[in-house]
Amino acid sequence: MTPTRLSPIIFLILIYCACQSSGGFEIAPSIGTDHLHDVEALNDKEAFACSYGTGNIYQTTNSGLGWKKLAQLDSVYFEQIQFTDSLTGWICGEQGKIYRTQDGGKTWQNISINLPEAEGNLLLYALYFEDDMNGLVGGMSVNFQTRQRKIRLYRTKNGGQSWTETETPTMLMNIMKGPDNRIWGMGSRMVLVKDKLDAPWQILLQSDSTRKIADIRSLDFSLKSGRVIAAEFSTGNLHISNDHGKTWTTESITKNRLRSIMRYKDRDWLAVGDLNKESGNVFHSHDDGYTWERDSLKYPDIHRLALSKDYVWAVGKDGFSARLKR
Repeated sequence: MTPTRLSPIIFLILIYCACQSSGGFEIAPSIGTDHLHDVEALNDKEAFACSYGTGNIYQTTNSGLGWKKLAQLDSVYFEQIQFTDSLTGWICGEQGKIYRTQDGGKTWQNISINLPEAEGNLLLYALYFEDDMNGLVGGMSVNFQTRQRKIRLYRTKNGGQSWTETETPTMLMNIMKGPDNRIWGMGSRMVLVKDKLDAPWQILLQSDSTRKIADIRSLDFSLKSGRVIAAEFSTGNLHISNDHGKTWTTESITKNRLRSIMRYKDRDWLAVGDLNKESGNVFHSHDDGYTWERDSLKYPDIHRLALSKDYVWAVGKDGFSARLKR
């Protein structure tokens, strides 16, 4: 029997279909060997990604089908990248490193926080700018010789040209503005909220986890139902509130680490993380987070999700880049 030959067009269609998961992930070509730690989508076509350990910043202008390296800003671990418009953005990471761009990532200005050597390495995890002038950056300082650690949070009113240290009840891993216009902070065993940048933090959730790294790194909202779901890193737990964060319940969906969670449709949620203990690191819910399904396909560790008008963007280990249709 003569083998059937496929036309080039049909062959490409089959390759594309093979790259789709049960949840609809479109796997883009790998950016390279860099581990990608964060992604910021400006729209459905343009996004920025930063690496974890090489200091590289990448940009796509064709929906992730191709990426170009814009800059290498020291060989450091970058944690978060944020843009307030198409030109103005910031990036932060270890050694107190903070950089700002005002030309869409073409050039970057060093606006780092320099601690005295005795206070050790300043590890900056959380980054939030309300506009081009007002922002917060937080994490902790570690002296690896004395093992002394100190929680750190800094406020700027001039785009990062100067920083003032301010108080926080826990080390923060992420800061974001919710649809309720309050500022939400996530960190070591806690979810916090404040009404404005200069207001004090209020503790909404304090996890009872005994894990050393029980960081809450991501949460999202369903305002219609008053639902808030926060993902805890080392436990695989979801902390769930149905009254805008006043009371919480806890549910475990995996033994793996959870890094990012996002609601992308009215009742559809996505949670992602690492493959550190069991198979499956992508989880879908289609009933507003009440039940969760494990994606059957194998992905590398996924570090962060971002949202644009029509897509959920994902980046992770070994240059992983993907999108999910909303």
